[in-house]
Amino acid sequence: MPTHDGAHRMAPFPENSTVCVGSTDGWLALHRTDAATTAAGTKTKRHTFFLHNPFTATTIPLAELKDILDDAFFEWNEVYKVIIRSSCNDGDHLVAVMTDHTITSL
Repeated sequence: MPTHDGAHRMAPFPENSTVCVGSTDGWLALHRTDAATTAAGTKTKRHTFFLHNPFTATTIPLAELKDILDDAFFEWNEVYKVIIRSSCNDGDHLVAVMTDHTITSL
């Protein structure tokens, strides 16, 4: 977004606890961590991933990624990079995730 001095600055991420873990074609792959409480009352963290276009302010949740990287995964591991490839013609998407998880495959 342009400022009064002519400089262009990106709008802030949708949430304060959000970090960028990848980008492609104007889209940022973002990882957000929120405080949560389980049904048993245990405090935990909820991890969500989504694509965000800072030019249009459009945000798309990556629900499928949450199915693979559940909250238990993040008790011991971190996501370092997310790479997204898509085909606009057929709507298919490929998401690759690089983590520090070395014991077993996802």
